[in-house]
Amino acid sequence: MESSKNGFLRVWNFDSKELLLKIKTEYNNIFNFCEWDNNFIFFTCEENNSIILINLFDNKTITKLTGKNNNFYFIQKIKHPEYGDCLISQGKGLNNIMIWGANLSDSSKNF
Repeated sequence: MESSKNGFLRVWNFDSKELLLKIKTEYNNIFNFCEWDNNFIFFTCEENNSIILINLFDNKTITKLTGKNNNFYFIQKIKHPEYGDCLISQGKGLNNIMIWGANLSDSSKNF
C-alpha cells in the first residue's frame, strides 16, 4: 500500500506488481496509513492536521481525529490488553504519543 500528496491511496500486489485498488480521497498530503480491518483505513493528513478514517468500499470519511499534535506522523493499530483494538499516534518532534480507543462494529462507527 502507498500514500501520496495528491490524495490517492494505492494497494498493490507485492508479487505481481499489479495495482489492485486506487482510492481517491478528498484530502491531500497523505503521509501515513494503517489498515484497521478489511473495510476501513486510517491515514494521516497534513493539510488539516488530523487522522482520517475512511471506508474502503465507498471512500467515505467515517471520522476525523484531532488532538494536541500539530501533525500526526505515525499511526499504528495495537491490541491493548484492557481496551482491545486501539490506534496509537505520535506527532512531529516532542509531541505526546496518544492512544485512541474504538468501537467499529457494523451498527456503530464511533471513535
